[in-house]
Amino acid sequence: MGSAFFWGAFGAAALLIGAVVALLTPIPPRVLGLIMALGGGVLISAVSFDLVEEAVDTSDDPGAVALGLACGALAFYLGDEVIDRMGGDNRKSSDG
Repeated sequence: MGSAFFWGAFGAAALLIGAVVALLTPIPPRVLGLIMALGGGVLISAVSFDLVEEAVDTSDDPGAVALGLACGALAFYLGDEVIDRMGGDNRKSSDG
């Protein structure tokens, strides 16, 4: 039990140290955006991994799961291209 407490405190200390550094150090908007994008990507990939694993486990045909994922990725890509061509890529600027 002492070991679990130590590692829990160690993880929490890293979080607190990071928070103090972030509060005391000015972070450029580009770096902040990159950090947020990394965190969002990690979160989405973790959720996706869990969902795909469950789909493969419960499906009779893993190929159907792969085909569904490929179709979803293609639909997302094509939708993003349509939005960009309609001017969506210039909607917001990180320059302010």
